[in-house]
Amino acid sequence: MNTILRATAALAVAVACVGSSGCKSNNEGLLEDTKWSSAYVPDFKGMSGRGVTMTLDFRGDGRFIMGVVGPAGRFTFTGKWKLGSFDYVQLYDLTPPLGGSSSHMEKVTVSGDTMTMSDSDGTKLVFTKIDKEMEKASHTPMKPAQTPASPNAEKDKLAPPPVWKSPEERRAEPIGTYK
Repeated sequence: MNTILRATAALAVAVACVGSSGCKSNNEGLLEDTKWSSAYVPDFKGMSGRGVTMTLDFRGDGRFIMGVVGPAGRFTFTGKWKLGSFDYVQLYDLTPPLGGSSSHMEKVTVSGDTMTMSDSDGTKLVFTKIDKEMEKASHTPMKPAQTPASPNAEKDKLAPPPVWKSPEERRAEPIGTYK
């Protein structure tokens, strides 16, 4: 009897969420105008391999940009996003389609500067939030290192590297003459 009551209560909550404007998102205010980076991407919609990284840029106007970089090259996906019920985020109008589909429903949880995105097929990606100051610094060109001149600058210069010769050339030289 208790099982029937619990099932009925769960169904009533589900119907209330679907029947109304939807259940509240747990990601409200956590994704808007944020950028995320994942240093490791497992097999995700046919893109996998060592050295594959991904960035996600959730714009405040409901658009997003996903960048994937790996041995096969650099790929950019654009589309729209919206918060779903609970932990779900819908990515839609993807151009080009990703994994054969232009719409994906992802489970997204954010804890501090870490975002975990789980796909319906069980793929899980972990992202780190990109700090705006850090991003700004990464686009600032670095100046070449400046070292003060040594008083013995002329003496401190390194000798030119030796001229490398093949083993045949070295055998042809008398012993002790190789430099």
